[in-house]
This record gives sequence, C-alpha cells and structure tokens, in this order.
Amino acid sequence: MQGDTRRESYVRRRGTLLKTDAIRKIGFPRKEYFLYGEDLEYSLRFLKFGYRFYWIPTSVCIERRQRGPLSNKIGGIYKEPFRLYYSFRNEVSIYFEYNRRYELLRTLAYAMKVFLFFFFSKGPRGVPECRAVMQGIRDGFRGMLGKNRMYLPS
Repeated sequence: MQGDTRRESYVRRRGTLLKTDAIRKIGFPRKEYFLYGEDLEYSLRFLKFGYRFYWIPTSVCIERRQRGPLSNKIGGIYKEPFRLYYSFRNEVSIYFEYNRRYELLRTLAYAMKVFLFFFFSKGPRGVPECRAVMQGIRDGFRGMLGKNRMYLPS
C-alpha cells in the first residue's frame, strides 16, 4: 500500500552500551563513515585502545521504523549504486587502515563477485553498479571518505 505510514516493530538482537570514560578517550564515531561501516571502525578503534566487548545473548532491542521498500538487495547484494559504492569504499578503507589483511582480501573477493554478478546479469545496463564497486574500492584505498557527490542517495 503506497503512502502507508504505519510503524512496524522488529526484534533485533543488538545494542551497545559504552562507558563514558571510554568515549572521552577515543572519541565519537567518525562522520566520514556516515552510511556504512561506522560501527565497524568504532569497534576496531575500541580494540586498538585495549577495550573488550562482551555479548549478552539474552538482550533484546525492539526497533520501530516506518515501513519501507521490501528490500534494497538482490540475493543479499545491494542493488543501488550508492549503496555499493559506500559499502565497499568504507570496508576497504577500514580494513586497510587497521591492517586487517584477511578481512580486506575477503572484501575484495566479494567485490569481484558482485562486479561479475552485475556484469553478467545486466550486461550494459549493469555499468552503474560495476562502476560503483570499482570506484568504491579505489576511493577506499585512497582514503577518500565523506560524501561523494556522484553517489548521493536518491
């Protein structure tokens, strides 16, 4: 139903509690990772400063949000170029900065899979998605963070 503004509840097993002293020591999440990866970079920074994380499996977070599109993914792969760009750019940048070689190689292998998926499934119509993947990787290695005017959400 279009224009439906009802809210739905989702039960998620997530949520983070942080000590104020720790935040004062390491700072806030970096705004350059505004769309994807801010939580990844923040947790790696906490680890770098010697903090530990503990998972409490019985915790439950109820999230309320407006009903949105059914999915922004095709078979688990983002389908919008701006999502592809920021997700790959931020992961590459973070893993490169924190010298996480295995995770970086895994991300690059996945990027190749996504590139080939769009290349072979969409042909010439897949150029925007393929370009977003490659530019995201390039900008991630170069440390070109923040908003990119070519890849703003529509």
